Amino acid sequence: MAIKLDSQPNSNADGKTIAEHWNFCGQCYYELGQYDDALRHYESAVKKDQQNGMYYYNRALVKAKLDKLEDAIADYVKAIEFLTEARYMYQAKFNKGVCLRRLGRLDESIEDLKNAVQLQGDKASAHNNLGLSYFEKEDFEEAISEFSKAISIEPHPFHLNNRGLAYYHLGLYDEAKTDYDEAIKKNPDDSLVYFNRGNVFLNKLQFDEAHRDFD
Repeated sequence: MAIKLDSQPNSNADGKTIAEHWNFCGQCYYELGQYDDALRHYESAVKKDQQNGMYYYNRALVKAKLDKLEDAIADYVKAIEFLTEARYMYQAKFNKGVCLRRLGRLDESIEDLKNAVQLQGDKASAHNNLGLSYFEKEDFEEAISEFSKAISIEPHPFHLNNRGLAYYHLGLYDEAKTDYDEAIKKNPDDSLVYFNRGNVFLNKLQFDEAHRDFD
């Protein structure tokens, strides 16, 4: 059931205060998953204060949720223009890079995600997503390099599976199996990793092992 907030600002407030009010309402709707309502309020915030990077950033978040990716990218560009805090600059560049990858604009995605890594190189998610963009570009060596950096920071099964896929596409089946084995140890319930390892066994002509993984 949709929730409606009593969202009328004080009519005597100045423009920046009214913008803060609309932005807060947008954040509330965003947390409730009511993205159309959130977008409407973020639009009002931006109209009242067009030099606040966080309003563009928040509007970009909800536009991405609504699959309005081109519009989200445009808002991330505006957010980056006005943001000053490094953590938000990082997140804006990171999110913009992910949106660009979703649109298949891989070179631009890689450039933004490289910038994100330069801002916060200790984030496993930044290296992993940069690896994903290289992977989609079929630059598997660079993908492996970035997935390896992600694993060194956080050896998550997802990162291991991604590197395993990159090894698989290079025909490095033993290395791929090693990563899949480790991913399964960490999360034995992920059927996708078993499927990926099964493909390795098929290519190694180990049909019994492949059959067990596919089952």
